[in-house]
Amino acid sequence: MSVDLNFGCPAKLVNRHDGGASLLRQPDRVYQAVKAVSEALEGEIPVTAKIRLGFANRRLAVACAQATEAGGAAQLVVHARTRDEGYRPPAHWEWIGKIRRHVSIPVVANGDIWTLEDYWKARTLSGVVT
Repeated sequence: MSVDLNFGCPAKLVNRHDGGASLLRQPDRVYQAVKAVSEALEGEIPVTAKIRLGFANRRLAVACAQATEAGGAAQLVVHARTRDEGYRPPAHWEWIGKIRRHVSIPVVANGDIWTLEDYWKARTLSGVVT
């Protein structure tokens, strides 16, 4: 069992109410949310997080990943697009590799993995097991 915090939701309704991917504009808010949940669970249940590469751009991708780790996340799932990119190809799996090099928690690649060929490409470019 774990509690997964989804900072990757691109839904306009969720983002309009300052949830989901909208939090990726401020890494400190990501940190505060993860920390609050981690502390409330007192280590009894692991906390995991999912992020995208950012809201409108990738400028804060690494900072948001580091914020999840600093807040106490045990694992990070990274959807390889920004919120503004939605689900449109391509996924930027190489950015997952950049993030992976800046955190020590396990990182999982997410986004556009439909075939075995996609799996191998994502794994190769990201350096993580998807």
